[in-house]
This record gives sequence, C-alpha cells and structure tokens, in this order.
Amino acid sequence: MALGEAELYACYRRMEKPLYNVLYRWLWQSQDCQDTIHDAFLRIWHRRDRVDAARLESLVWTTALNLARNR
Repeated sequence: MALGEAELYACYRRMEKPLYNVLYRWLWQSQDCQDTIHDAFLRIWHRRDRVDAARLESLVWTTALNLARNR
C-alpha cells in the first residue's frame, strides 16, 4: 500500500516541532535541523510506494536521526 501525499503532510505537521526539538539538541544549528527534517521527509517521499502508513512515524524518526548522526 503506497503512502499518499495527504498522509505524509499530516505526519509532517504532527512531527515537525518534536523532531526539531530533538535534532536541535544534537546539531545546535537551526538551519541544520530544518535541512535534516526536510531531507528525511524527502527521502520518505521518494520511496513512498514501499512505505507502510502505519509505520510512518517510526520511519521518520529513524531517518531523521540517522541523517543527524551523519552530519
């Protein structure tokens, strides 16, 4: 089952602030946090045909934290 644009956008609206708060404690740069969040959602969007909507939030957290670790 493919992930829809509306589902991903709703997830973004729900998770942006908590995700930013955690990333800021790691990266200490506002722009880096915003870029990491953007990159995480973009990566998920590109593989949306393989994403299970029920596991979307955990995938966002995992993707964003891995991207932050790589910075």
